[in-house]
Amino acid sequence: MNTNLNRRSLLAGAIGAPFLAGLAPGAHADEYSGLTDLNLSDDEMLYYFIKLRSSHDDRVTMGWVDAVNYAFIDGVTHPMYRLLSTTIRQMRKVNDSLYKSVSLEVAMYMDIETGELLDKLTMPVTGNVVDVPLYRAGPTHMEMTVRSEDTNDLTKHQET
Repeated sequence: MNTNLNRRSLLAGAIGAPFLAGLAPGAHADEYSGLTDLNLSDDEMLYYFIKLRSSHDDRVTMGWVDAVNYAFIDGVTHPMYRLLSTTIRQMRKVNDSLYKSVSLEVAMYMDIETGELLDKLTMPVTGNVVDVPLYRAGPTHMEMTVRSEDTNDLTKHQET
């Protein structure tokens, strides 16, 4: 079986997985048993999502990730690399239903044991060795909304 993995997919999965796990039904039932379900409008949901990611007042904010990334293939967990990543972002409110952002991202892929920067990575299962280039993306311009008829693809202006 030949599985093609790219760095962006791995990064997106690494960043998104903890959030998705926390949303699973019953994931934190014991901790939050006294809370009632939230009944947020789309605009309120967007407001709080933006508040978690950035700022509502045009300030430049920073977020970071220090994590170990894994591949899950046919029920087997394969440790891949340690990820150190930072995103610098500025959000601007257009209206209650739309925010625009510009961001710059830098990521470093490191050996889990030694902490050394990786220049090669061996893929699980296939054993293929791939190059690990230095990674920087941006500036990336995005629009964030809860509901939209647009289905345009995200286009990065520059990525190295």
